[in-house]
Amino acid sequence: MDVAQRFAPIGATTQKYRGGGYYWLGDATSGSSGDVGANNMRLFPFFIPGPSRINVGSLFLEVSVAGSSESTFTLAIYSEDGFGVPKNLVVKSGPVASSTAGVKEVPMVTTLNPGLYFYAVYVPTASVAPQFTQVGSGMRVSLGSPILPSAADRSSGFVIANIADTPPASISTWPSTSITCPCVGMKVTSLNPFGSSAFDADFGSKGLTAYETVVHPERVALVNDPLGSGRMVAKFSPLDTDTGPTSAPRAQLDPYQNIRDGDRVWFGFSLLLPVDFPVIPPGGWVNFAEIYGSPYGGASPTKIYIDGSTGDFIGWRRSATYGDDMPWKMPVVRNRWMDFAIQARMSEDESAGFFEVWVNTGNGWQQQFLNEKLRLYTKTRDYTNNKGNSNAAIKLYRKPGMFAQLTCYFGSHKVGDTFESVDPHTYS
Repeated sequence: MDVAQRFAPIGATTQKYRGGGYYWLGDATSGSSGDVGANNMRLFPFFIPGPSRINVGSLFLEVSVAGSSESTFTLAIYSEDGFGVPKNLVVKSGPVASSTAGVKEVPMVTTLNPGLYFYAVYVPTASVAPQFTQVGSGMRVSLGSPILPSAADRSSGFVIANIADTPPASISTWPSTSITCPCVGMKVTSLNPFGSSAFDADFGSKGLTAYETVVHPERVALVNDPLGSGRMVAKFSPLDTDTGPTSAPRAQLDPYQNIRDGDRVWFGFSLLLPVDFPVIPPGGWVNFAEIYGSPYGGASPTKIYIDGSTGDFIGWRRSATYGDDMPWKMPVVRNRWMDFAIQARMSEDESAGFFEVWVNTGNGWQQQFLNEKLRLYTKTRDYTNNKGNSNAAIKLYRKPGMFAQLTCYFGSHKVGDTFESVDPHTYS
């Protein structure tokens, strides 16, 4: 039984959304005000009914009574655990000043699939706490409680007390229910139908503006395809001195971190290594792409990589969880575009997470065998990337000291939910 089936019978809203609209996620018509409580976080459910995903641009709420000059609040969105309880952080804001009354709009960019979510409002200690317009009783649904409730306790949300300084990356226990909760709204920038790219860099029309972070932008240039296709591509040319945020040199393009624990995601890109791209020496390495996130605890289990110790090959290399092995590799191709399409399910559970790889170098798409399997079940989240959301980044990141400068090109970069939505289309 999916989320819609579980919650529709008990009155969960199936609000329809359209791009460009602002929507209250709870009934704010009651006019009542209340505070959240010092170091508390209150959560309230809302529902994305489909059939499309939605692209979120911001959340907003009304500070009905101003707090003291140092008072702040933080907004967040959590996904559910499969049983109607908040679980993993999707996105959060930084602290927002609440020393003046009025509606506060807070930029928060993410994409939400159909399903149940919880918005959250966290307030740290302040000498005078802000108050917010509360959710009216007309929006309340039965969330369930780990203890027997009283007849008067028809709770509309959850509350978590004694939070140190920011909404946590995950919620490990069934929270206490809360009768009161601030009313929060959401701006929907656009709808995102399934089968379309959730992310498309589209260098020709967007430049580098699709990315949240560009690491060493002075080493990323938009140029015409050196092989003459006519499309605009990104040329990466980091120097050996272009270090940061680690001691190894890189240029890197990071989309927003919208890939959550449990998500099944497609990741497509086209890579060109020029004719003079050197053979990587034994002990050297180059990382071109990976699905990665906090705590950034070392080499991830999801990277496309050259390991010079294996010879002149490019492939998928896992993390130290699997002894830094390479379940698949192929000979490095130079002066010809390599199109990649990767399907992964993100999970720390080896029986749930998986990885698949397709490659097209001009002779049609071919699915690759990974340890003699077309789909290899594996941990795609581990100690390196299991503390929050991830993104699917492209990069030229390498061991320092090998070369003064290294160059490659990326012609496409997409993230979606089907093969068709991420196909780079170099050869079609």
